[in-house]
Amino acid sequence: MRGTVVHIGTAEQGHYISYIQDRESASNKWFEFNDHLVKEFNPEDISNEAFGGEDDSFATGQDYSEQMIHAMKQLKTKIKNAYILIYERDEIVDGERFTEFMDDPNINTNK
Repeated sequence: MRGTVVHIGTAEQGHYISYIQDRESASNKWFEFNDHLVKEFNPEDISNEAFGGEDDSFATGQDYSEQMIHAMKQLKTKIKNAYILIYERDEIVDGERFTEFMDDPNINTNK
């Protein structure tokens, strides 16, 4: 994966943030693009920033009982979800084979 677009919000409203890997530099660093704010991003955080689920960040460093944590999780669901994943092809597409594929009426039903 080379990047993702994440939607934060609900179906009625929200905001989009992009996480993109810089492939043109030797470092291959990742960056977060949030409107005019661009900053370096740790790709190990992608699952936390893009895959929804329960948000337990409020419990970090706190001394809550298991029952209290469970109750708080019911109220705190992440509203961040990956909307688009961006990949880079590892192999070059054979143009002739692609044309044969597209011309095959058993495969391409748009013909």
